[in-house]
Amino acid sequence: FKEGEALSFQIQKGTEAATLTGKVVRVLSFPGRWIYGVSLDIPPEKEYLSYLQIIYDGFNQSLPQFRDPFSTLFDQLIENITRRVASNKPQESSQSKTPQLFLEEEGTLKEGKGVAERFDFHTMTLKKIENLPLSKETTFEVDNVQFQLSFRQEQEEIVIYEVVNLSELIENQKFERLIQKWSQKEGE
Repeated sequence: FKEGEALSFQIQKGTEAATLTGKVVRVLSFPGRWIYGVSLDIPPEKEYLSYLQIIYDGFNQSLPQFRDPFSTLFDQLIENITRRVASNKPQESSQSKTPQLFLEEEGTLKEGKGVAERFDFHTMTLKKIENLPLSKETTFEVDNVQFQLSFRQEQEEIVIYEVVNLSELIENQKFERLIQKWSQKEGE
């Protein structure tokens, strides 16, 4: 999927099902898995009620199954704040709108050998190599997959390039195998 593209999601639990639309707003990368944060569009009422039932019954384990009828609005506010403060832990990974793969992958540049540090399906971060001229346009090849890169930003020890041939790569089975290899390597 492309950044900002509207996607359709279908969720189901038991007999309840809901079809929703929305956009991916962030992706968290963990070893062996990715977690997607989604901004949902407002669905029709029937879908919305099914969605709430699914969330209430299954995915959100922090929702109370019983509410004291004598609790006040203030009691509920204090309980909510207490629960949020207790679960406020530092993020395990940086936030991005696309999956990030952290690599130490050697490959071949037009100018010589290079090392890819990170790939997020839109950009590739390469380690700076001494005595290697910085090109505005270059290629990086690994496992017979050729990334066409366009200079975006230079930092102290890295250079960030935009992947300009992504739409072609997505259709390439060698690219798909390379992504699987990188994902498995990251999960180890």
